[in-house]
Amino acid sequence: MKTKTKIQISQSALRDFFNPACCPIFWKEKYLNGFRTEPTEAMKAGLVFESKLLTKSRDGQVWEFPKLKNGEPSKAETDLNVLVEKAKELFAHLQINPIEVQPVWEVDDLLAHPDLVCGSVLAPKAIVDVKYCGYADTDRFSPWFDNDKIDTLQAVHYVYMYYLLTAEWAPFYYMIFFKNGGVKLVDVKLTVQAIDEHKTLLNQFRQDVASLNTDSVNVTFSQCVLYIPEHSDPPFRSIVTPHSGHSDPPLL
Repeated sequence: MKTKTKIQISQSALRDFFNPACCPIFWKEKYLNGFRTEPTEAMKAGLVFESKLLTKSRDGQVWEFPKLKNGEPSKAETDLNVLVEKAKELFAHLQINPIEVQPVWEVDDLLAHPDLVCGSVLAPKAIVDVKYCGYADTDRFSPWFDNDKIDTLQAVHYVYMYYLLTAEWAPFYYMIFFKNGGVKLVDVKLTVQAIDEHKTLLNQFRQDVASLNTDSVNVTFSQCVLYIPEHSDPPFRSIVTPHSGHSDPPLL
């Protein structure tokens, strides 16, 4: 049965929908029928890092490491706290002045949960997405090691939504903090063509989702082997590239 459904289109819903490695049944249950999985330990570490650095978390949920039996913090928590303090020093050096922290953006059927909109020495106003990576910055297996393989769908989705909300084009930065203390700042350069491609992708998504059978299915997701996220930074397929070499000038 095909049932017309309305979905708030987030960057993760788009990313997973067009990711051939994502189980279609899992996608439908997660984004249409509200099925939720428990975050992995690596995901929880990222959530703890973001909430400590930004002093706020999405939906106000508090994420903490469990204490040891003697009540003391674990080594993982101690190491993360050291990294958070280094990150705060970098924020101060860049003169980051928060404008919006963990806001929820909604425009028609579009949804976004950016980490930060701020002023800084980088730009008078920019969208910044903070990432904690459980790899060293020199580890070639890190999903953030190769700039050409960094997924840009999140960047283009947020920049496009910010324009719809404010009629302003804001630059987008990934700020990645690595387990060994390394830091990487990625300035995602978006072109007019990249925005147009995103609009096309959104329309294709709407058409495809409208034809889905949205009835819930009784399945055991532990048996699904097509898509099992092991860490918070999976190597997703890139749909639009930040430096495509097209002749149209960058937006920002």
